[in-house]
Amino acid sequence: MNLLIMDEEYIHNIIGKSLTNEVDRDEKEELEKWISISDKNAKKFNQIKDLWNNTNINFNETHNQEEVFNKILGQIERSSQNHKSVKFERKSKNRNWKLTGFAASILIVLVSIFWSVEKSKKLEVKEIQDVAIKEKKNLPGEKSIITLRDGTKVTLNSGSTLRYPEIFGDTRTVVLEGEAYFNVAKDTSKPFIVISDAFKTIALGTAFNIQAFPEDNELKISLAEGKVLLENNIHKKDCLSETNSIILNPGEEISYLKESKKVVKQNFDPNEILAWKDGTLIFKNKSFDEIIPVLERWYAVEFIKEDSVNTSGKLSDQFKNESLEIVMEGIAFAFGIKYKIENRKVLIY
Repeated sequence: MNLLIMDEEYIHNIIGKSLTNEVDRDEKEELEKWISISDKNAKKFNQIKDLWNNTNINFNETHNQEEVFNKILGQIERSSQNHKSVKFERKSKNRNWKLTGFAASILIVLVSIFWSVEKSKKLEVKEIQDVAIKEKKNLPGEKSIITLRDGTKVTLNSGSTLRYPEIFGDTRTVVLEGEAYFNVAKDTSKPFIVISDAFKTIALGTAFNIQAFPEDNELKISLAEGKVLLENNIHKKDCLSETNSIILNPGEEISYLKESKKVVKQNFDPNEILAWKDGTLIFKNKSFDEIIPVLERWYAVEFIKEDSVNTSGKLSDQFKNESLEIVMEGIAFAFGIKYKIENRKVLIY
């Protein structure tokens, strides 16, 4: 086999078999030659080897790939919290520490995940430039549901844009501007990556909401099901200054304030965060200035406020499939203001 054009899947396979002592002599020689070709190959092999050696998992035939992936993320999270490394515990029936073929297959999946994520760090969405890039742009007042080629369903909010390849490559990478709810189709060999402002959200099969409007100071990523790994967007590396990554479990979210670059991991109320998908606006202790951008996107209108108008105070209320007029009645009462709607403009006086 020509080592210069060796297929990545084949490399994944022999690396996995090598680290689990299941590689044969010919494969071992091919791997050694591939490593010797360049420093880049050697570095990549050592990084994968370190990943394997520092993963504290006992393999058995009852595990599945998604379960192992989740356990590995859990090990990473616990080790980072304890500020210490976690060693891999190998159980074997013989003195040669030879693992089962299942363990090798799991490692191959881990290698694929590692390799794909490393690619995305360097290339972001450049890997999909050879195929057609689609863009779905929702105007204010418009919502839509998109089904991607892998079966992932995306509910896209108003005033939001999703860019995605017609056909996915080594990873399933999309770019979001605005807000969307992702119900990701499971594919343990291809991570699903969402690039949104300062963050990359990495998942295998899960459901989560991302709110990342460019005009908003706050960005939120909220996990409904499964588990996701969050990393810095390569173009905005300063948002996770104190840590390299964050792992979210169901019911957890991160809130990122762009001005202060402050990241907070916290629990969230799914009924509040995901209500927009069902046509419900929920405001909890929100100021007038926080409410207006939401209404402009939701109803496709522009707000114009007279300088002399006092809009101090907070609003806590919810509106399900209500007209703009009904919503404005509630807001006018809460803030003690008057309003007039004319030709998609709302005058506050």
